[in-house]
Amino acid sequence: MVGIGVSAENFLSKASSSGIQVNREALAQLAIYERELISWNRRMNLIAKGDETNIWSRHFLDSLIGWSSSLSLIPNSLPLNPVILDIGTGAGFPGLPIKIVWSEVKLTLVESVRKKTLFLKHLLEVLKLNDVNVICARAESLAKDAKHGNRYDFVLSRAVGSIEELLKLSFPLLKGSGKLTAWRGEEAPLSSDSRVTRCKSSSYGLPGEPHNRKIIILSKGDSFHGC
Repeated sequence: MVGIGVSAENFLSKASSSGIQVNREALAQLAIYERELISWNRRMNLIAKGDETNIWSRHFLDSLIGWSSSLSLIPNSLPLNPVILDIGTGAGFPGLPIKIVWSEVKLTLVESVRKKTLFLKHLLEVLKLNDVNVICARAESLAKDAKHGNRYDFVLSRAVGSIEELLKLSFPLLKGSGKLTAWRGEEAPLSSDSRVTRCKSSSYGLPGEPHNRKIIILSKGDSFHGC
């Protein structure tokens, strides 16, 4: 098993207290993820340099607790093998940590920067993950691509674009019952758009972070009238 440090132990404690069960295989994969991310970050800008010591909390936990919080807002709504699209994924957040812990997920990662997609493809080979695709494209182009239309159970976005922009991009991609799930800072303004003010949301904290995070869900199936 890959060696893990104190930060990983703190991660396990926080994940467990948030109702997230991380098995030994998933923990080992996350440790490899951290190692590869730090190594590649020396050659390209995947995450802020200051985040390298906070990957377990600021990136892994944020991805997982946000997803778990979103599921608590929509109980009994998760399909058996959910098909998920992560737009503007960057270094793989939030999609890849979710896939590692919830292995039944079928995941597509979308990133417009080619160098970042090379990292993602390398990481998938190292982690030996199945049912994950990487697409080098802008989300705008996917939204206009018929083969991606009405295909996904969830579209994920972690601090990419405004809520209005995300609605425009994600709703053509979602199935009839699909949901947009967005990660935001707790203080981030939502929108005057009635679709957003009626959405479901939940806040959560991360170790060592002064401000809470917020997860927001909007449902396509409710004809834009909230989740």
